[in-house]
Amino acid sequence: MAKVLEKAPFKFNPNGIPPELKEAKQWVVWSLFESDKNKPTKNPCYVTKNGTVKQARWAEPENQYSFDQALEIYESNPSVHGLGFVLTKEDPYVFIDIDNVGLNDPRSAYASIDSWSEFSQSGKGLHIMVKGKIDGAFISQSSGIEIYSHGRFIAMTGTITADLCMEITERQNIIEELLITYSDDEQPSSLKEERKAFSLPEVVNEGSRDDTMYRYCCKLFSDGLTYQEVVSRVIRINNERFVPPLDEEVVKAKVEGASKFMEKVDRQLRAEIFSALEESSYRDLAYKYVFLRSTNRFMNIETKTEMSIQAFNQSMPNIPDEGIDAKGKPKLEMVLPSEFIKRQEDYKVLDGVFWRPTPFGKEIDPEFLYMQELGTSYINTWRGFALTPIRGNVKPWLRQLRRLIPEAKDRKVFIQRMAIDVQMPHEKVNWQILLHGGYGVGKDSIIKPFQRIFGSAFKSLDGSRIGSGFDDELIGSKVLLINEVDNAGRKPEENSWIKRNAASEGASMIMLNKKMAGKVLQANVSSLYLLSNEPDCLKFTTDERRFYVIAGSHKPMTPKETDDYYGKWFDKGGANALFDFLMRVNITISPAMVPERTEAFYNMIEDTQSEWEIILSDYLSMGKGHFAYELVCPIHVSEHELVGIRYKPSIQTIKKWMMKRGFHQYKEQPQAKIDGKIEKKSRTWLANKALCPDYHTLSGIDLYHKIDEIESKGFIDL
Repeated sequence: MAKVLEKAPFKFNPNGIPPELKEAKQWVVWSLFESDKNKPTKNPCYVTKNGTVKQARWAEPENQYSFDQALEIYESNPSVHGLGFVLTKEDPYVFIDIDNVGLNDPRSAYASIDSWSEFSQSGKGLHIMVKGKIDGAFISQSSGIEIYSHGRFIAMTGTITADLCMEITERQNIIEELLITYSDDEQPSSLKEERKAFSLPEVVNEGSRDDTMYRYCCKLFSDGLTYQEVVSRVIRINNERFVPPLDEEVVKAKVEGASKFMEKVDRQLRAEIFSALEESSYRDLAYKYVFLRSTNRFMNIETKTEMSIQAFNQSMPNIPDEGIDAKGKPKLEMVLPSEFIKRQEDYKVLDGVFWRPTPFGKEIDPEFLYMQELGTSYINTWRGFALTPIRGNVKPWLRQLRRLIPEAKDRKVFIQRMAIDVQMPHEKVNWQILLHGGYGVGKDSIIKPFQRIFGSAFKSLDGSRIGSGFDDELIGSKVLLINEVDNAGRKPEENSWIKRNAASEGASMIMLNKKMAGKVLQANVSSLYLLSNEPDCLKFTTDERRFYVIAGSHKPMTPKETDDYYGKWFDKGGANALFDFLMRVNITISPAMVPERTEAFYNMIEDTQSEWEIILSDYLSMGKGHFAYELVCPIHVSEHELVGIRYKPSIQTIKKWMMKRGFHQYKEQPQAKIDGKIEKKSRTWLANKALCPDYHTLSGIDLYHKIDEIESKGFIDL
């Protein structure tokens, strides 16, 4: 793609623009871009989120601005070189461009016709704006005068002439005077159409025969007839309609003259159209759009929006291109945009879409934009971050972080974890933040800037929206904030969902089930931030590797801290400043492995264990016994393999032995209803009083010890 030149060619003067033009929303911005020609090309442009200047189509409404908007873009971006005004069929303006006005040049008089005029960028040309009408465009190369009423954008300077007139007045007489005075045969665009539209009279009388014959020959050549076909046709017509007929030698001379002229017109037209094509953004059409087989639609690779073929063709005018006529000769033709883009070398047809976040500024980088998997091609629909990083003050956020997380090492891990998401959004992090603290301490507010940074890729969820049979909450989500995590009130499938999505399942891409919309392909990169008011919010064992648990503050934020300090910082671009801060953090921890287990982690395990689990865990930690504690807590039998050190009997064999010796499963009283459901306590193995009087008074841990003692002496026959 063409590179924009860094140096602006001149200084635009906004004070030299007429007030009525400033009121029209027909302004574009433009820059000079490198070209294969001897001089740079002047193209309309737009500025991306990361400040890059790219070529744009001036005819597209999204690239047209009010005067103030265009001026702001120009003044805030050194790579934008000027403002331009778009001429349309709906407005009354006619633009007159006079090149290279020299000393004592009679054309300079047109600068004083009581209508606004300005000097061109070179200072040698004149721009004059009047009100009137003109069919098509007038181009006189011999006089250096061009006149347009629509279909162009005009690069304005605001450097008004000495006449200092700031009004645009009706001057149809001046337009007609220029057309008559400076008309020549260097008007291919309009003249060829005029020749094609020529209608031969039934009778051509003396006085108009020469001109009519010449124009008729031009029309026949425009219609695609060969030289010999034109000669045969005009000799016959000469004898039928011309009174008196022209000499045959004169007729052949007219054919020869028209042939040379139309060849010149064709060359001129070809050069004119392809010059315009070269300088426009049409040449980049194949870089801007791809075609999707799955939906039979075009997609804009920058905005990630889809358009039907019909809408694509209606979004821009037909495009000039070189084709082949019926006789196999090259010709210029106007084709539909959908046809034009298919002819381009870089045109891409893809099978479908996927979603994967990319590093900042890499939204259309081919490395992240396209994917090929199992012979199927995809385009990435990630639209980029919602904000631009801007260097600024992050002290309010760091102050709030210190209040919320007392331990310095925990704050460092928290910052590093957020930095990984910002700098490497395309990576899956296999450990997540679990932060618990008191009510109103600011847990949500510390994460709030992430919502601004990631935009629609940030979702805030509660238990009612997870654990269902659909994955809507994961689709298009990089950051998931799980609020009010509470082990006591959660359903098993909800806790299972949290743990399952906390770590990678091994696949870089996953197929998600979207409600009412089928399957969606996206990268397996979602990050979870779990917040809770309770220190026992999630139940897990010492083998857990998916959570970094942080014990937060229990001191609520004051209204002054919430609104006057942190709130004002956030409202004044705090998220942009935090984005920049996180982009510059030196990441020293691994996305694949949790940094360490905190004291809060072990406290949470202890807080969520039942009395039985604590007793048995302490007993087993002493290294005693030959059976796992599941023997006396068979609720776990279905989840774990029960294995002895000396023997490896099946679970059923152990159960049969225990029942044969008088043991039975004792079911304790159920707990109270929780969320309308009865939660039963764990079952334990106890001795039947009648069958084994020696055992029935033993506690669970004593029973465990007794079984181990009997087995170790070899008295248990398994």
